[in-house]
Amino acid sequence: MSVAAPGVGTDLNISKADVMSGMHHTAQYIVRGPLRIDGNDELEEIASSGTGVEGDPYIITGLRVEGNGRDACITVFNTTAFFVIRDCIVTSSSEENSTHGIVFDSIVNGAIDGCQISSGLLTGVTLQNCIDCMVNDTRVYDVEEIGVHLSASSDCIIKGNRIYANRKGIMAEATDTCTVINNTIYRNSIEGIDFAFNAQFNVVYGNSIGWNGVGASGVAENQFNARNDGSGNRFDDGVSIGNRWSDYNASEPYMIDGVQQVVDEYALLFEDLTNPFINSPMDIAVDMESNGNMLTWACVDETPYLYTLFLNGASELIGIWDSGPVTINIDHLTAGTHNATLEILDAAGNRATDTVFVTVISLVFGGMGTDLVMIASGVTVVVFLTLLLLAKKVL
Repeated sequence: MSVAAPGVGTDLNISKADVMSGMHHTAQYIVRGPLRIDGNDELEEIASSGTGVEGDPYIITGLRVEGNGRDACITVFNTTAFFVIRDCIVTSSSEENSTHGIVFDSIVNGAIDGCQISSGLLTGVTLQNCIDCMVNDTRVYDVEEIGVHLSASSDCIIKGNRIYANRKGIMAEATDTCTVINNTIYRNSIEGIDFAFNAQFNVVYGNSIGWNGVGASGVAENQFNARNDGSGNRFDDGVSIGNRWSDYNASEPYMIDGVQQVVDEYALLFEDLTNPFINSPMDIAVDMESNGNMLTWACVDETPYLYTLFLNGASELIGIWDSGPVTINIDHLTAGTHNATLEILDAAGNRATDTVFVTVISLVFGGMGTDLVMIASGVTVVVFLTLLLLAKKVL
């Protein structure tokens, strides 16, 4: 659509609360505060279904858990029954980023599946003193420190997740015989994967790992896609499958940073040469006295990273994008014509932008903003829309 240009009226003053980004829709979730589960009996009480055995695990699903700045959003202690936390949103509005997302402590047979964990958190997922646990098909992004933290755990699987825009993607300490497979790990500000000296005999393969330690400017600062200081860790399956790396050079072996000097024997290049897709909504006109006016862009990319919203040419908000529609509330706008521009950036630095002109009418009906008032006044909705279009042309 049109190129951004100065408009008329005041700034939108967009806040994170005015923006919805991602594939999840909050209306389908039960909103609640921090959840703490200690032992198999409490696990059975909170579960919506299941019997806690391998073929029929307890299921906890459909929750939107919002942190309070003190307690972890979801904490599970001391369980041995099979259970899955599935399709939940975990987040926090705390400005201190002091709340943990999901914490498993002394757990056997627990799983996290299909969840979204982001924003306002210190860590996303913590597996501490855990055995045979799994994190699967989950998005962990925009947390202050570590996306997935493995501590003193064994035989756990981190599979098929998207872990990005954290300080570190995955960190393992005092952890052994765990598997990191088929994840997409990118744009974490320090490292994508970090194995400490006491993390041993873990295996990493089938992952796409890229642009970690690279900021929005596209400049790397001597940070790493992966670092390994532990013995016995592998970065391929030992047969034929390695990982894809954004900094792979086919003319030489792919060396993992760290004291052990491990090589990915079957490394491939991880690249993205395609701009994100962003649609072009029509320019719109709204009544200033009405409420619930929204502007939505449909956006898609394989490695989403950032969105930036501009109003009348000035940057209003930068946030982490989750490859879903970006919607903003435009009730804040004053009378006049404004241009709202969305720019999205993917992991590789590819960009796309779109601008929508929003015309706000204040005096067309003397403040009578709702359909009911218009109909009671003898004015039809069709006439109202016609007048809006005429007013837009005049402005």
